[in-house]
Amino acid sequence: MVRDHCEEKVRSLFFNYYNRANLTPLHTSMIERKLEERYPPWKISDTLKKMEGEQVLRSIEVTTDTGKIRFYFPAKIVRDYEDEKKIMLKIKRITGHINKYSSPQITDVLKRHLRALVKSELRVQGFKIIDEGQVDSYNDRQWTETRHDLDLLAIYEKKQLTVGVEVRNELDMMDRTELRIKLRLCKKLQITPVFACRWLEPYKKEITENGGFLWQFKTQMFPIGFEPLVSKMKQRFGFPVKVATEIPHRAVKEFESWIESK
Repeated sequence: MVRDHCEEKVRSLFFNYYNRANLTPLHTSMIERKLEERYPPWKISDTLKKMEGEQVLRSIEVTTDTGKIRFYFPAKIVRDYEDEKKIMLKIKRITGHINKYSSPQITDVLKRHLRALVKSELRVQGFKIIDEGQVDSYNDRQWTETRHDLDLLAIYEKKQLTVGVEVRNELDMMDRTELRIKLRLCKKLQITPVFACRWLEPYKKEITENGGFLWQFKTQMFPIGFEPLVSKMKQRFGFPVKVATEIPHRAVKEFESWIESK
């Protein structure tokens, strides 16, 4: 059977070189994070569905404190009811960990933390913050099509550059529909879109073509005091997370180059 590269990579997460099955179920976000530098999430999703249709994998959807997620595992490891019970126990344990790092209390802290880092760096680069939180208007122009808004509005007076900044300190990517709404919002307000986030690489071309900038940090950044949780997330899931008190140097240099090009 001929498999494409994505299918080979997905398969390697569930089976070793000798075709022995991994007994630990993997949830969708974990699979996407492991392969994100190679494939966009929609390609991975299509591959998982294909492999499930071919009965190479099985999946179970469970409800967490923040919504539904899907777990995948090799179909051949479930031969009877007892095997299914073992899988469900593993999924229950993993779901407990997911509830800890994705609780509203944690996600709110992470959002405020990255927003503070972004504001600080904008000021270092010479920007003046002129509005913050639920930004949907500028210079008598108002966004009314939807209830969406931006996190920051800042102006770089040397070049008369006004940016609308969307801050996302999340593991999963923003939905494409929402991204396009934010781009339209910026166009309506006649400002330049900047997406300050962990990962949006599959949308980079679209953001650039709409005159925007993808300020991408690649890791989810936690404030000081979250070292134990970050360590557990790395160990259990291999997630790109770290404790950070400033924007990564590489991302700062990319932002400086973009400003110079304007």
